[in-house]
Amino acid sequence: MNAPPTFESFLLYDGEKKVQKEEDTKVTNAAIFTVNKEDHTLGNMIRHQLLKDPKVLFAGYKVPHPLEHKFVLRIQTTSDYTPQEAFMNAITDLTSELSLFEERFKFSGVFSISALHPCEAGAGHSTSIKKNLHHNMPVCYADYINNSARDRAEIAPCEEYRRDVPSATMD
Repeated sequence: MNAPPTFESFLLYDGEKKVQKEEDTKVTNAAIFTVNKEDHTLGNMIRHQLLKDPKVLFAGYKVPHPLEHKFVLRIQTTSDYTPQEAFMNAITDLTSELSLFEERFKFSGVFSISALHPCEAGAGHSTSIKKNLHHNMPVCYADYINNSARDRAEIAPCEEYRRDVPSATMD
């Protein structure tokens, strides 16, 4: 199959920025943000959060092509509020909402931690770790042996190791 490796959909290349801003010259007080290595999931969440803000006149996004892992977000605001302020406020508010959702979900009793994954349950197999072939990150051995050789290189690290990987920041 001619599909690119899965890791190309979420790892930034050297020098590639997570978010790029460009002024929209067609409309006053508008900007276009290109968010790399993301898709409709985040694009729609941010757009929806922006539309809750009364100072945002327009918010829309598009994914230029299904094989391109980015979305383009256009924001127009009132004259006393910049599109960048709206974007940052939407992300801050969305982060707060998702944290609240996570806390409520954890304490709802719907799922026990042991039902999610053996690593999160403290099953004691964290010493049986292999390195991810492409990223040199540790992966759960239970996941490793349950996948074909083709899929093994793209297994995500266990939760206990995800904390050690630095998250991408917005420039």
